[in-house]
Amino acid sequence: MTSPRTHLKKLVGEWKGNGTMTVHGDSLPITGRWHNELIAASYGVLCQVRLTGIPGVEEFVECDQIGYDDLEQQFHMGSVCNFGETHDLRGDWQDDQLLVQDDRMSYEIRVVSPEHLKVCIVNAGGGPVFDVDFEK
Repeated sequence: MTSPRTHLKKLVGEWKGNGTMTVHGDSLPITGRWHNELIAASYGVLCQVRLTGIPGVEEFVECDQIGYDDLEQQFHMGSVCNFGETHDLRGDWQDDQLLVQDDRMSYEIRVVSPEHLKVCIVNAGGGPVFDVDFEK
């Protein structure tokens, strides 16, 4: 079994991305930057993502903390963004991807290669869906 800390290390770095935001059937191009650094003896990653191209906002900014809880044997992701939303997502690392969710949102972060991540964020209730490819 691979250590949770080994999985988290795969997310570390400066990532640049392009993708889409789909809302109400319309797909809009977005670009982003994602900065991730190890914290807490590699049991966590501190993340900041910045996206542009979202209608009505100059820049979307989200800060996340992803960590592994040995007692619960699961990953936690806490997030806060400049839309005034917070989330406490929980889940597991399965094969090459981290899958976490709460009752309003789900994240899928797939490690395609050491230089390429795919991120899909789905908001519940027909909210926007973000699909972004990030590369180092």
